[in-house]
Amino acid sequence: MFTEAIELSVAPGPHEPDVFSARGQAELQRFHMRLRVDGTCVEAVTFRSADGSGLTGVFVIPPAQPPGPALPEVLAGWLHGGAGRTLRIRTGAIEAEACTAAEIGQLLRVPSLGPGQVEDPQ
Repeated sequence: MFTEAIELSVAPGPHEPDVFSARGQAELQRFHMRLRVDGTCVEAVTFRSADGSGLTGVFVIPPAQPPGPALPEVLAGWLHGGAGRTLRIRTGAIEAEACTAAEIGQLLRVPSLGPGQVEDPQ
């Protein structure tokens, strides 16, 4: 179990809509829903402005809850959803960027990804 929260920061690729656009917000909403598919409690960091509110692309898993089994697959799905997408994972003072499913597994301390789980297409 993690002793500190896990912070996930996602950003679209350079040729995708900005996170604050309607399409970008819809994509972040779908991602947030996928993060919670296995019952994992995930808090989304939001913004408020005169024009409304929305998601920032930062999601937090509380420290008392271990990441659910679907998390590596959901994160890999984000990376593979568009060219140039980024994913940063932070827990405590450790922050790293993941570019592959294998890196996601290592950062989340998930056992070796076997058949039927996330496959690294590289």
